[in-house]
Amino acid sequence: MVKCVNVNLHSKSRDPPLVPLAQSTYLVSAQACCTSLMDSAPSFLNLGIPTREDGNDPASGPRKRRRLPSSTQYSSSTIGGNPEGSDADGHGGEAAFRADDPLSVEDPFSVGDPLAGTELFAIPEVVWGGHSDNYTHVLNHWPTLSDSVFPTFQGGPTDDIYNFGRPNQSPRTVGEFTVSLPDRASRIVPLNLGNLYADNVSNRLESINSIATFSPRNGEVNGYVKCRILPSDVQEERVSSRPLRYERTEKEVLQNTSEEQASKPESHRAVERALRIGKEGSVLRIPPNFGLGCKLTIVERKIFKFYIDAWCSGRTILPKTNSWKVDLGCMLPSSEPLKNALLAIACTYILDYVTDDRMRTRANKYYHDAVVSLNKQLQQPQQWEIGKGDDLIGTFALLNMHDVVAWEFRRPPGQLPRWLEGARAACKILDTTDPGYRYYKPYNVQATRARIGNTINIARHAIAGLTFTPLDIENTQGKFGWLLYGTEHEVHEIHGACGYCPKLLHMWSQITHLSAKFALNGDNDVIPLLAEKFFDKLGCLVQNSELSRGFGRTDDLLQACVLNESGVVEEPWQMVALGAECWKIAAQIYLLCRLLRYPRSSPRVLAKLDQLAECVRRIPCSGSLFTSMTPFFPCFLLGILSVQSRHRAVAQNWCEIVMSSNQCRSSVPPSYEIMKRLWLWMDSHLRDPVGPVSEDIEGRDAWWEKLVARAMATEGVLCIH
Repeated sequence: MVKCVNVNLHSKSRDPPLVPLAQSTYLVSAQACCTSLMDSAPSFLNLGIPTREDGNDPASGPRKRRRLPSSTQYSSSTIGGNPEGSDADGHGGEAAFRADDPLSVEDPFSVGDPLAGTELFAIPEVVWGGHSDNYTHVLNHWPTLSDSVFPTFQGGPTDDIYNFGRPNQSPRTVGEFTVSLPDRASRIVPLNLGNLYADNVSNRLESINSIATFSPRNGEVNGYVKCRILPSDVQEERVSSRPLRYERTEKEVLQNTSEEQASKPESHRAVERALRIGKEGSVLRIPPNFGLGCKLTIVERKIFKFYIDAWCSGRTILPKTNSWKVDLGCMLPSSEPLKNALLAIACTYILDYVTDDRMRTRANKYYHDAVVSLNKQLQQPQQWEIGKGDDLIGTFALLNMHDVVAWEFRRPPGQLPRWLEGARAACKILDTTDPGYRYYKPYNVQATRARIGNTINIARHAIAGLTFTPLDIENTQGKFGWLLYGTEHEVHEIHGACGYCPKLLHMWSQITHLSAKFALNGDNDVIPLLAEKFFDKLGCLVQNSELSRGFGRTDDLLQACVLNESGVVEEPWQMVALGAECWKIAAQIYLLCRLLRYPRSSPRVLAKLDQLAECVRRIPCSGSLFTSMTPFFPCFLLGILSVQSRHRAVAQNWCEIVMSSNQCRSSVPPSYEIMKRLWLWMDSHLRDPVGPVSEDIEGRDAWWEKLVARAMATEGVLCIH
C-alpha cells in the first residue's frame, strides 16, 4: 500500500487528513501542498501532471515573472544572467548573491535546473490496518486498543511511577525528581546567544568531491530515505489500470460527464445545465501554487517535494507524530529560517544522488540564509515570549540534523560540535518560552504538537550528548522538565521523532544527573538506594503507542513477536515496541555501568546485554519498516560494551547491513569506525576486576569516565543519532 502525502499548509488542524487510495495509486489532495508544487515543474515525482518544459501552464498561457522576498539582500543583476533578476528557467525570485556576500562564488540559478534529468517515485509502504494479518487500504483511522488485537501484559504504569512521594523518602532527593513548573521570578531571556552555526557558513559543503555518493540498485532507496530515483527518460509502468485524476484527458472527462448525466433525472440535468451557463465546464488543473501559501521556484518545489515524500517518509512509521512532516513542513510559508534550513538539508541528501556543483552551491546558499535569518530573529524580544518560538526551535532541529548527517564537514574533535551547541541553545529558548509558566499543575500544561515534537528533537540531542561527555551537574540541574508535561498516558506514549516516550528520555537525563551528584559526593548513602529503585522502575516502564498498549516486561514482548523466515518481525506495532524496548534496556545498562559502576563482565550487565541483543536481532535493517526510529544508539552501546563475541557480532552485523543495504546518507559509517577503534582500546586498557564486585559503589572502578576521557581525546563528543 502506498502512503498518501497530504500536508495542508493552510489548515490549523493538527492532523492532516488522509485519504483512502487504490492499490499502487499515488493520489494527492487538491489542497495538498505537494500537488501545488508540481503544477508547472518538469515531473520530479511522476504524478502524470501535464507540464511544459518552459514552466508555463498549457491551458492558461505564460505566467508573469515575479521576484520573491528574501531575508538576504541581493544585487539587481545576476552574474552572467538576466539583469531583471529572473533565473535561467524563466522564474523570478532567486537573484544572484551580492558581490560582497561570501557565498557569491557563482550564480547557481543562471545555469538551469540540476534536477531536470531526474524523476522521483514513491515507494509502497506497509501501513498498519488493525490486525496482525491484514494490511488495509483505509488510512483515515487507526485501530482501537482492544485485547483481541494486542496481547495482554503484566505490570503497567502507576500514578506515581517513582514512588518518590512516600513519607519514607528523603526530602533532599525527592525534589530532584518530582515534576515541577518553572518559576516566573527565575525567567531570564538570554538575548545574546552568540553567532550560532556561523563558522564556515558561507561554504558549508566545501567540495563536491568530498560528499558521499550512492548508486542504488534500480534507483530504489528504502532506508532512512524512501524513494525511487530514475532518469527522466525512464517511465515507471503503473500497476493500477485506474488513471490518476490529473492524467485524464478532456475526452475522458466529457465522456464520463455524459454517462453521469444520462443516469440522472431530467430535472437534475436541467438545473446543472443552467448552473454551467457562462462557464467553461470541467476544470482539468488547479491554479498555480494553490494551497501552498508561499512562492517557490521550480527547483525549490522539487527539493521540497523530496523532503516531504522521500526524507520524511524515512523518519518514522508513526505518521501522527512525524513532526518533521506534519509540524515543520506546515511552517514553510510562515518562517524564513525554517524554510531555508529545510531546503538545505534536503539538498544535502539530493547531492548523494545528483552530484551537481550547482546543487552544492544552492545547498550552501540555503544554509547561509537559514543561519543569518535565525540569528537575526533571535535578537527580537517577541520571539522569546511564553509559548512562542516553535519555528525557531524547528530551525534548530533541522540545522542540528544537518550537522549530524553531513559528518564529512563537522568541526574537529577538539571543538564543541555544532549539533550539541545548537541543542543547548535551543534548550535555553525552550526554558524561556516554556508554556508551563501559565499553569499551576504540570499535567494541565497544554502545548502545541509542534512544540512537543520540537522538545523531543532537541532534548534527544542534548541528553544523548551527555552520555559520552564528562560529568557536570550544571548540564542537568533543573533541566528538561518540559518533557514531562501532560497526562500519564501522554508522557509514556512513544513519539515518532525518536522511537521512545518522553518519560524514558527524561529518565535518561536523571541517570546522568545522579552520576554527576555521586561523583561530587561519594559519601552519599541515598543515591545508591535510589539508583536500585530507579533500575526497577525502568524495568517495568510501559511505553504505549498509537499501535499498541505496550509491555511491562521484555520477555512478554519477545514472546508476542511473530518472526518471518529471516528471524525478524514484519508488523509495524512489533517494530515500534521492539525499538522502544531497546532504548529502555540501554538505559538500564547505562545506569549499571555509569552510576552503579558495574564492570562489563558483571552478570547483571551481561543479562541486559543478552536482552538487548535479542531485541536488536529481531529488528529489520532495511525495507519499509526501517526508519530513523531504529535504535541505533542502543546498538552502538551493545557494541562498545560487549565482552563476548555473540554480542559484538549482533552490533557488527547490524551496522554492516545498514551501510550496504540502504544506500542513503546517515551517521552510521563514522560511528561504526569509532566503535571499532573503541573496541581495540577497551580490550587492551580496560581490565575487568577478578572476583566478586565490591558492595560499596565508591570502591568500584569508575571505568565509564575513563572511556569518556578516551573518546573525548581521540574522537570528540560522540554523535550517535
